[in-house]
Amino acid sequence: MLDELHTYDGAQGADVACLIRRLKERFSIPRGQLCMVGTSATVAGGDDEMTMGPMLDLCKFASTLFEESITDSDVIKEDRYRVDEVVRIPELEVEALPSVEECEPRHREDAVHYAYRMASLFGGPTYPVEADDPNWPEWTPHYSAIKTTLAELDAPTRWGVALGEWIRRHPLFQKLLVATQEAPAHWLELLRELAREDFAFRSVGDLAQRGEVLMAFLALVAQARELRSGKAFPLVPTQVQLWLRELRRIGALVHEDPAFAWLDNPPPRGASSATGGALHGVRRASLGRAARSGCQLGD
Repeated sequence: MLDELHTYDGAQGADVACLIRRLKERFSIPRGQLCMVGTSATVAGGDDEMTMGPMLDLCKFASTLFEESITDSDVIKEDRYRVDEVVRIPELEVEALPSVEECEPRHREDAVHYAYRMASLFGGPTYPVEADDPNWPEWTPHYSAIKTTLAELDAPTRWGVALGEWIRRHPLFQKLLVATQEAPAHWLELLRELAREDFAFRSVGDLAQRGEVLMAFLALVAQARELRSGKAFPLVPTQVQLWLRELRRIGALVHEDPAFAWLDNPPPRGASSATGGALHGVRRASLGRAARSGCQLGD
């Protein structure tokens, strides 16, 4: 088995290809008798001739590498859940969401305990949740089938399962899935889209305040679990990307209100930048600045 199959090119690919051929020859293994498996998560391809190009290229590449005949029928593709297969109806009736102040992390509060607190604020299961909690039938229609398994789970995992069952009916979660089902969503565009679709979210405040509340809700999404074959797995893998820009070429602005700015960008009107060593007060840094840029929910 070769992981990241698409990286086996050049000298490395040639070495692996020769090794496979030597192995077959040494043990007299004919073609089609040695199970060769390659994995890759970076290949795009559709289901028709117009969009199958990358998939067919990968099959051709794998055929050369493994010295086997590999066609697109041999490729195991992903099978993504549809939104309606994840959410549950009817939706919860949510008239208001927590305030920005309530969503602020507390001093030395870790991610898990922050999620415990947010669950109560958003109206979800309060940690800890017992296996015989009377709210289970309200959270999930499958309580009778999973009750025995719930009793065997530790307290944090059992709470995560309860959270996952509850959050499926939350309108904000359902709209999040719809907004990110085709591709990762730009953070600001996501905030605007959710505000258009959800009155409670729109009522939170301005764009920055909505962002703080959404980050708090995503903390719950990240902790939500579902049971598969008696084991707890993330309900939807959650990825919030932070793009980093190295703080090089930072200059001080000579202005009534001095400030630092990127030297690559034009200075504000009425200000001049202190560059090089021409003016005093120039500082350069090698720190990092993070800006929220995107959100993706997967399955």
